[in-house]
Amino acid sequence: MLYYIEYNYTNPGEYTINVTAFNGTYTNSANITVEISPINIYDLINIYSNSLNRLFGFKVNNRNGWNINISNLNFTINTGESSISAKLLTQIAKNETVLYYIEYNYTSAGTYNINVTAFNGTYSDSEQLIINII
Repeated sequence: MLYYIEYNYTNPGEYTINVTAFNGTYTNSANITVEISPINIYDLINIYSNSLNRLFGFKVNNRNGWNINISNLNFTINTGESSISAKLLTQIAKNETVLYYIEYNYTSAGTYNINVTAFNGTYSDSEQLIINII
């Protein structure tokens, strides 16, 4: 049996969730830690492909719900061959979205796990994409 529980946090931060199941005779519990971040990466896609050359695009949004401006926003993209970082830090206001494009030329064919992380020293979020270069 599966149960889904939804909860809307009032502030960003790191929270520890405790789940306890019991039936009158047996009890079992577990903890999980979640990070609630105003930074949201989404729509990581391979926009353009030409031989070994790839153009990636992704969006970073300052989630609504909190009146927080995110300053010193940076990102890194791990292409599976190397890591690329932003050359210019960004600031995004509440509900604002920034679109990034990254071009990369691979050295050989293969399957690559692309990982993008946006962060500012306090908050972060990551998104992954798997591509196959023939």
